[in-house]
Amino acid sequence: MFLLYSRSKLFTPVVRRAWLVSRTFPVRKLPNVGSDKIVLSNFSLTPTKPDAFEFHDQNSSAQEAERLLTEPNASDSFEGRAGRALELLQVAVSQDSPRAKTLLGSMFREGLIVEQDRAKAERLFEEAAAEGDPVAQCSLGALQLDVLKQEKAAEIRDKVTHTEFAVDVDDKGEIRGRLQMEVEGLPMTDAPKPAELVRRVRKARRKAGFTDQESREYEEFVRREREGQLVEKRRIAMSWLEKAAEHGNDEAMVILGNEVLDDDPDRAIELYESAIRSGHNTDAYYNLGQIYTKGHGSVQPDPKIALKNFAMAAQLGDPSAQFYLGHLYRVGSREVGVDAASSRQYIELAAAQDHPGALYYLALMHRNGEAGLEKSDGAFLRYVREAANRDHGPAHICLAELYYTGSNGEEVDYTKALKHFLEAGRLGEAEALCSAAAMHFHGFGTPEEQHEAFLLYQRAAELGSVQALRNIGSMYFHGQGIPANKKLSEYFFRVAEERDSDNQKRDEIHLQTPVEKTDAPKHPMADIPRPDKEAEESTIVDDIAKHTTS
Repeated sequence: MFLLYSRSKLFTPVVRRAWLVSRTFPVRKLPNVGSDKIVLSNFSLTPTKPDAFEFHDQNSSAQEAERLLTEPNASDSFEGRAGRALELLQVAVSQDSPRAKTLLGSMFREGLIVEQDRAKAERLFEEAAAEGDPVAQCSLGALQLDVLKQEKAAEIRDKVTHTEFAVDVDDKGEIRGRLQMEVEGLPMTDAPKPAELVRRVRKARRKAGFTDQESREYEEFVRREREGQLVEKRRIAMSWLEKAAEHGNDEAMVILGNEVLDDDPDRAIELYESAIRSGHNTDAYYNLGQIYTKGHGSVQPDPKIALKNFAMAAQLGDPSAQFYLGHLYRVGSREVGVDAASSRQYIELAAAQDHPGALYYLALMHRNGEAGLEKSDGAFLRYVREAANRDHGPAHICLAELYYTGSNGEEVDYTKALKHFLEAGRLGEAEALCSAAAMHFHGFGTPEEQHEAFLLYQRAAELGSVQALRNIGSMYFHGQGIPANKKLSEYFFRVAEERDSDNQKRDEIHLQTPVEKTDAPKHPMADIPRPDKEAEESTIVDDIAKHTTS
């Protein structure tokens, strides 16, 4: 049967665990521990050090444009100021002002007033960077790294489409290539389709006179050429960041630290510390806090140093650090005891800066009447909606459950529930996609669509949902929304069992870490009919039965 599991506490909040970041565009995020992430404040055009390149650019139009873009508490609208700034910057660029080129490049990069055009932004950054502008050098390097990562993501998507996921050389349909996909971090996809694509490509190459060996050699040549190009592009991007760091740009130091963290954590720490000395960079404080919380590579955990850095970042107004400390004081650790008043203080500070996680925490605190806050369904719903409007996945899941169950004053509305599950899935919440798939499977809030359910289960499995893997296995077994395939059914149930075991081990490790102490929420799970052990007398069915849950 289809169900959304209930629990005594609706989405008890978990700490949105640390991602390393820098706010010079694009926001740099590198995961440290866990899969959750903190959403940082929006990018600002304000340079980290507004006078960083006054020494070579005194253009009055550029200065006035920057004032219009960055002045606080202005009486007129930001759109009006940005429009006037755009006119001034265009004049200043015609006068060859590096500062104007940097600011105008930022506007094209962000699509602020003008149509977003990253190629034009890159050209403007290149011109200003060549004239020695450290902010432009930093922005150029960051933009080039971001483009590289987008290209890599596209390459992975192509590889998923064409990979030999369920193909063997003899076209017997045996499963192969899965190990290589997992090694490269590629998501799973519908096995029969890429299998057919690979066969088609091979057939075309044979017609063109290529032998199988020549085809493989050509593919290897293309792969090596592509890798060489990516390495060179990354080298160029890193060189611009190095130049900016040499000029004292603390944002460049943070981005460089993020890029070298995995290979050389000691150098990353040096770069973060340099960024702190250069400009009291809040991201550098925050990233050091993350590194010392769990350790990284050769760097051992040191909770006291971690807490000190988080406290400095919070004092400087970083909403992510404030949110983290709010959580820490809520659950307690070896370094700090439970302190409801301090927890509320930090959560409210972060929420005042529209931190989505803090808004969601505040919603739950109002729902439960915690830390002296009034118990209020109205405040709970208001803050949950604010968090959801800022793309907070768990907030969308919370709203979806409210609409699905008709609780907290909301009427049952499956259409709205499905909408919020899909929004949460778009934001990376695997179990939300799993619930959306189940609603499609059973026709809740939408016509019954088994193939669409299958596709959604695939996306949920790619994001790590073990339940989705089981449901894919069940659909392959029964031939629901996809042609029946008992071998693939067996495979997906086996993978689900392996993943379930791995997740249990990770949970046991997390429970031993005081800073991770929390009542982790279980996202809504979806269930579809499982294969019956007596459906067939075969080893496949016997194996599937081992994975059947009630």
